[in-house]
Amino acid sequence: MSVIPCSVNLFQDRQHLTKALLGSQQSKEIGGQHFVSISQSVTAIDPLQVLALFATPEQHYFYLENPMKGQSIAAFGCVISNQIYQQTNKKNNSLDRFQESQEFIQFCQENTTYIGDIGDINDPLSKPLKKKHGMIFLCGFSFFAETESANFPFDAANIFLPRWQVHRQFDKYFLVANLALTALSNIDKIVDCLIQDFYKIISCSAPKYYYSPSQSLDKSLTNTANIHSSFNSFYRKNNQFQTAKQNIQNHQFQLAVHNALTSIAQEKFQKIVLAQTREIIATQPFSVINTLSNLRHKYPDCYTFALSNGTGYTFLGASPERLLSINHRSLITDALAGSAPRYQDLDQDQQSAIELLANKKERNEHQTVVDFLDRTLTDLGLQTQKRATPKILKLSNIQHLWTPITAQLHHLNQSIHPLEILRNLHPTPAVAGTPREIVSTEIQRYEQFNRGLYAAPIGWIDSWGNSEFIVGIRSCLIHGCHAQLYAGAGIVAGSDPAKELAEIELKFQPLLTALT
Repeated sequence: MSVIPCSVNLFQDRQHLTKALLGSQQSKEIGGQHFVSISQSVTAIDPLQVLALFATPEQHYFYLENPMKGQSIAAFGCVISNQIYQQTNKKNNSLDRFQESQEFIQFCQENTTYIGDIGDINDPLSKPLKKKHGMIFLCGFSFFAETESANFPFDAANIFLPRWQVHRQFDKYFLVANLALTALSNIDKIVDCLIQDFYKIISCSAPKYYYSPSQSLDKSLTNTANIHSSFNSFYRKNNQFQTAKQNIQNHQFQLAVHNALTSIAQEKFQKIVLAQTREIIATQPFSVINTLSNLRHKYPDCYTFALSNGTGYTFLGASPERLLSINHRSLITDALAGSAPRYQDLDQDQQSAIELLANKKERNEHQTVVDFLDRTLTDLGLQTQKRATPKILKLSNIQHLWTPITAQLHHLNQSIHPLEILRNLHPTPAVAGTPREIVSTEIQRYEQFNRGLYAAPIGWIDSWGNSEFIVGIRSCLIHGCHAQLYAGAGIVAGSDPAKELAEIELKFQPLLTALT
C-alpha cells in the first residue's frame, strides 16, 4: 500500500485527479488489479438522502447511523466483494468465514493507494487527520456459519468495498471514492464519472438533519401514504387468515418456551434465546429509504442500519446493541440483557426501572452476558474495565440492563484484528444463550425459520483497524412487497411463556411502525 498526501480538492480539479490516477495506474504491474481510495472533506450533506439518490435494489449498499452519537455512514456500489475475490483467486482453503474475510480485507489494503491527508496507514497508532477518512469495508455475517439455507439471499459472510462512502461525524462530513484500476483502465472515462457523481452527491444538502416520517426521500421508490393505505386495506381483506397464522405461531413459540424450560430444569443448558418472525405482504413495494428515515427519527438512541445484497434484498432495523467498537485502539462492547417496558407516566416508568434492577431473574440473565464478554476479551489478552452494577438503558419503547465493557489495544495486542475479536464474541449469550455450543443446536431445533442476519454482526472496518459492529436485532428482511420481521427473548429458569411472548410483541413494534 502507499499514501499520496494531497491538499487539493481532487473532485473539483480534473487535471490533478487525472494525474493522480495515471500515476497510480502506471506504477503497478501491467495486468494486475490495484485499488485507489480518494478522501475529501465536503460541506454538510445527508448520507441517507445520498443513499436515496444513488442506491438501487440491483446494487450493494450499506447504511449505519446513530443520531444521538452524531454518526452516520452511507455507502453504495461495489468495487470488489469477498465472493468475487474468492472466485477470482480460486480460494478454497480451510479458514473459517471470519479468517477468510480478514484475508480478503488485508489483500485489498495491501494493494491500495490512498490519496488524501489520511494519516499513516502503516502505523496502527496513527490517527487520521480530522478532515479525512480512508476506505472502509462493509460487513454482514449470518447468525449461523454452516447451516444457512443455500437459497437464502445473504451468504454466511458478506463483505464489500463500496464505490462511494459518505460519512458524518457531528458537523464534519467526508466523502470517499474507491475504485479498481488495471493497465487497461480508461482514466478519462473514470474521471468523468467521478466528477459527475461528486456534484450529484454534494447537492444532497442537509439543512435539516431529521426528516418527517411522511416525507419521502425517494418518490420514485414508493409513497408512504400509499403504502399505509394499501397495507391497511390488505390486512382488512386478509385479517382472518393473518390472525389464524399468527395464533399458530404464538402457540408454537409458547410451546417451545415450555420445552426449553423443561430442558433448563434438567440442566441441559442455562439459557436459550428463542425468536419469532412476522410476515407482512403489501400491495406495493416497501420503501427502504422511508423505513430508515422513520427509524432514525423515532429511535435516535438506536443504531439504524441497512445492508443490501445487490439482488433486491435488504436487511434493516434499529438495533440498541453494539457488539464491538474500536476507535484509535480503544475497544468497547455492550452487555445488554434484561428488559422491562417503558411508560409515559414518569413515576411509573421510574418504578419499572427500579424493579428491573431488583429483578433477580433479569440480573442473573444480564450477568451471564457480562461474564461471557469479560472472559472472552480476557482470553484474547486484553485487560477489561467495567462497572460493578449495570446501568439502565432507556430506549423509546423498552429499557434494558446495560453494562459497557472497555479495553485498550496496547502495543503487544496490535496484531489482533477486529474480525478475530468478532469471531470470538459472536454469538453472545444475549442472542444465543449458554452454553453457546449446545444452545446453537437447540435454537435450530426449536425455530422453524432461517435466522439469516438476524441477531448477527453488521458493521464496518477501516484501514487503521477501527471498526463498529452492531447486533442485527429489532430487524427485518425486505424484498419488494414482502417483509419478514424478527424478534427474540431470552429464556431462563423462571421465565413465563406468556410474558416472553409479550416481550417479543413489544420488540416487533419499531419495525411495524416504521414500515407503515
